[in-house]
Amino acid sequence: MRAIYRKEIKTFFGSMLGWVFLAVNLFFGALYFRANGLILGYPYVSYVISGVIFIFLCSLPIISMRTFAEEARLKTDQLLFTSPVPIWKIILGKYLALVTLLGIICGVFLLFPLIQTIFGPVPWGENILAILGFFIFGMTCIAIGMLLSSITENQVIAAVLTFFILIVCVMIPGIVSMISPHANLLTRFIKVFDIYSYLEYMLYGEIYLPAFFYYFSAITVCLYAAGFILMKKRWTLKSHGFLKLLSSVGGLTAVIALVIIANMAINTLPLKYTLKDLTYNRIYSLSKDAKKELDKIDKDVTLYYITDDDVIDNNLNNTLSAMCEYNSHLSLERVSPTKNPTFYTAYTDVAPNDGSVIAVCGDRSKVIDYGQIYNIEYQYEYDYTSGKSNITDYKITGYDGEGMILSGIDAVINNNDAKVYVLVGHDEYIAENDLFNMLKKANLTVEEINLINRDEIPSDCELLMVLGPDKDLSKEDVAKIEAYLEKGNNAIFVTGYTDTELKNYYKLLERYNIKVEPGYVMDTAPNYYDGEEYLLLPEIIDSDVTSQVYNSDVANYVYMPFAKGMTLNNDNNDIITEPIFVTTKYAYTVTNDNMEEPDKSKLKDYVVGLLATRYIGTSESNIAVIGSTYYLKSDFNQYVYGNNYTVLLNIVDLYTNTELTSVVPVKKYQYPAIRMSELYKMIFTAITLGVIPIGVIMAGIFYNYVRKHRQDD
Repeated sequence: MRAIYRKEIKTFFGSMLGWVFLAVNLFFGALYFRANGLILGYPYVSYVISGVIFIFLCSLPIISMRTFAEEARLKTDQLLFTSPVPIWKIILGKYLALVTLLGIICGVFLLFPLIQTIFGPVPWGENILAILGFFIFGMTCIAIGMLLSSITENQVIAAVLTFFILIVCVMIPGIVSMISPHANLLTRFIKVFDIYSYLEYMLYGEIYLPAFFYYFSAITVCLYAAGFILMKKRWTLKSHGFLKLLSSVGGLTAVIALVIIANMAINTLPLKYTLKDLTYNRIYSLSKDAKKELDKIDKDVTLYYITDDDVIDNNLNNTLSAMCEYNSHLSLERVSPTKNPTFYTAYTDVAPNDGSVIAVCGDRSKVIDYGQIYNIEYQYEYDYTSGKSNITDYKITGYDGEGMILSGIDAVINNNDAKVYVLVGHDEYIAENDLFNMLKKANLTVEEINLINRDEIPSDCELLMVLGPDKDLSKEDVAKIEAYLEKGNNAIFVTGYTDTELKNYYKLLERYNIKVEPGYVMDTAPNYYDGEEYLLLPEIIDSDVTSQVYNSDVANYVYMPFAKGMTLNNDNNDIITEPIFVTTKYAYTVTNDNMEEPDKSKLKDYVVGLLATRYIGTSESNIAVIGSTYYLKSDFNQYVYGNNYTVLLNIVDLYTNTELTSVVPVKKYQYPAIRMSELYKMIFTAITLGVIPIGVIMAGIFYNYVRKHRQDD
């Protein structure tokens, strides 16, 4: 087998065929890496693999066609058949040579996440699994190509057949959907030849045992069938014993039957034995946060999943099943809206969307709408004729099944009437849905309030949020907020850099010994992001609200672009201030007046986040001040792995006593993007898109030139 393997390797690299195959796949792989990994910063090699699949399927037949077809055309197959080498060794030798080429491609693909680790963390588990999945998928395609090469002497026919069969196998999900939207005997049979869907498990970060078993079964059947065909051609075949069984139709049929039975058996095993979630935030399995909340449930809750069997959402169904399996107080029942269309009327007046869940505990119930299970980002286009913005496209960005289901369970077990009011009317920063969804998942009621038409802030307000007004508050608004705080209530204030002077707003904060400095803060120490001094990564001070992100040994961050600097004084002894985010002592401020030439002579440390407590008789009023509106942006929160929201939600938790920190966060499909400068993008584009593919071609030319001259000598 070693001799066959070495012969095939020399054949591939002894001509330009193998070198071109490598260069083409590496070039297009690098092209997709540049688009997705370098420009967009996606730290997933699966994007590269998904893009290069078609190129791989187009180029593979060109090298697989010659494995046996060329031998037959040149009549050199007779040398193989008359040699003392067993057929199975010939097949394995040729097969492993092709697999070696595939391994080289996968090895280079491994460089892509390695490059990205220079600039930030990447989800290694998902990336390695994606490359492994591509490798096994490629091994299966190679086996199919070798089988088709063994049935003909014409290389062109072998290549065309291989390309056609592989493309059809990859397109089977679409073909099945065109035949019938519902499963039937025909579609089930056709799906047996679907070689791509199993790869998707690994591209999405799941180790799925039936996928591995399917690919290795397909490889075994194809190589066995190739051996069967070649054994029929071998004139030295003895018509007795194991060789007779091997070369018989009955033997081939038995192998195929055994493989089908084994695959059917492994697919019947429970998912907990066959599926392992390797995604960075365990999208497809119960998270630690979810298990922690499930441990607290001590009352019986029934979860009614409103869906028909043929349209079940596997993600949601698996989450519900896993929760009920984890905690015996939970039970799951599926209700068909087609067969039982009025079932919902016992719990709600409005028909829920199909796929929704109704949580029931005693006489309390809560509808968990299917539209809230996934996070969706919409793209809009303004229609000048109608004067409205229309949705043009959308994408699903995260899965929130765990959080929404646990929120519904909490609502029927506990009774939480806490209310949060968000001030509007001053061009306040519009907070991301991610933030408000987390508040609502804790069963807090979030309402907007405009003080222009109110005499006071409602008495049921447990927390007031003022999120970075761009216009100054009126004196009347400030008086109403002060009256609210005088009663011992709590508030969160966010400030942000703006061209507007906010005298009244800042005077409100001065009552708590806080002075907001003009402009925004720059920090000359390396406490900034992406090489820009105004993209602050301030120091985190250990406190009750920062304990989850503070670590004296590990560099954890919060992200605060264009932050307002604050200084503290002790004018009022009834007020205690506690900084939670500070700059280094090498910071300075930039204003509109000195933006071109800022004064760096007076460097000092600034507070950019704090808590303040004001004692009023026997009660106390608490406020938190965050110095950047960008702190609230969902994307920026993801840059620091959720730390921004973690601290903010800890503050809400502290001020409302709602255990908000127990809310299970949305499982984002996208790992935080990797950021790098344009210079590095150009450098790594040149290396991956230019140096490596061109280097492979040049190495092939040099190798063949040297080889040819050695033969001439």
